Amino acid sequence: MAEGMHKQFQDSLKAQLKTMKLNSEEKSKIKAPDFAKSLPKEILKSKNGCCLYFNPEEGMEIWTDFSKLISGLQKNGKDLSQDELYVVSDFIFSDSISPNFVKKLLQKYGDGSIRGAFFLKESIGEYFVDYLLRQYKGQYFRNRYPSISFVQ
Repeated sequence: MAEGMHKQFQDSLKAQLKTMKLNSEEKSKIKAPDFAKSLPKEILKSKNGCCLYFNPEEGMEIWTDFSKLISGLQKNGKDLSQDELYVVSDFIFSDSISPNFVKKLLQKYGDGSIRGAFFLKESIGEYFVDYLLRQYKGQYFRNRYPSISFVQ
């Protein structure tokens, strides 16, 4: 993940340097930051996979135990292990994960495991995901105003 972030910012930096009027020596001195130093060690040493989602409205969101989450979502609600049930429901409960991140994964893997983790019947319509997101991630749906401080 840290390598991917570094590569992303390196590519962005290269694109920016093309537009800047610098000689080649000055351009070679500018390097992309090393994100491995800024990430917690638990994330870098994680054996269960990590997922990084960049939300344009919220910023960067990181989820550990990503391999368990994907394993649970791929089962589409059938034969989920206890760990997978916990990870899938924690993904919905987490305050630090935005509804956009949840919806992005559900587009790819479907909502069957969410239905299974919350013990919802098949007869319930598709609106249950929106209901759960509003119930557990309501802060993302409220009006939020920028922090402003006046200095005299």
